Amino acid sequence: LINVTANDTLFFRTEFKGGEKAADFYNLNLYHTINKENNSVVGIKKSEVNFKDYLWFINEDESKDNKIIFNKKLTDFSIEKIAMSHKNQRMELMGVLRDSTYKDLKLLLKNVDLDKITPSVDSLKFEGKVNGLVNFKQNKSIYEPSSAITIDSLSINKLALGDLVIDIKGDNTFKNFKVNSVLKNNGFESFSTEGNVFVENKKTILDLGLRLNNFDMAAFSPLGGDIITNIRGLASGTASFTGELENPNIVGRLYLSKAGLKIPYINVDYNFKNNAIVDVTENQFSFRNIELTDTKYN
Repeated sequence: LINVTANDTLFFRTEFKGGEKAADFYNLNLYHTINKENNSVVGIKKSEVNFKDYLWFINEDESKDNKIIFNKKLTDFSIEKIAMSHKNQRMELMGVLRDSTYKDLKLLLKNVDLDKITPSVDSLKFEGKVNGLVNFKQNKSIYEPSSAITIDSLSINKLALGDLVIDIKGDNTFKNFKVNSVLKNNGFESFSTEGNVFVENKKTILDLGLRLNNFDMAAFSPLGGDIITNIRGLASGTASFTGELENPNIVGRLYLSKAGLKIPYINVDYNFKNNAIVDVTENQFSFRNIELTDTKYN
């Protein structure tokens, strides 16, 4: 921590690391002063944040509105605008908080790479451009959370899937959220989900319906590891997700076309007969008398 005082303003810099292997670092240049209304002002000068090996800047343009204003009682806060940027990508946080009864917060996302802001998942690489607005409002006991997010050019493991639109809107109790998402590729709707997410007794409860229409399964081939490879084909059908988030009940049926897979252990690649049926539960995939064809020897 380094600090310098000039003209009734305290400038200070703090540096620290984070992440599982302490590979992320945060170099923050801040200042504190008192404005004409006798409120405290904490501002952010140009600062650096390194996350997942990507360097982000806070207030890269050195604008004067990257600051938080609060009163002496620490009950009222005004976030003028906190902006993070990486090349042409930008995130902005702004809003107002007054004691525990009023909040109006907005998070704006502009052309943000999906891979840069999501945790790493083994065998899966997500890519796409995230745009949209996350909004949270509270006025006493009335809540109005909502989000409208678009992931343009979504791909998984380099396989282009299309554009994903996600809309979430909560009710005024902040315990029930209506979810609606659609994945479209060249105007064709290959994936959609609709339903509700509840919060009950500090647990998250799902009541969601999923629909697939010629969804390309190749994106998930890496999940088979060394046991099953070259997972391919198009899946259509429906599934429901109900119950607790940690252990949901899943019931669904999928119809496969142009499908197949390879089992490296026996070095055989199989094609499935068209319209093969797969029943899905939370514990297993049940293949219903699927006729298999060895692609090498038919």
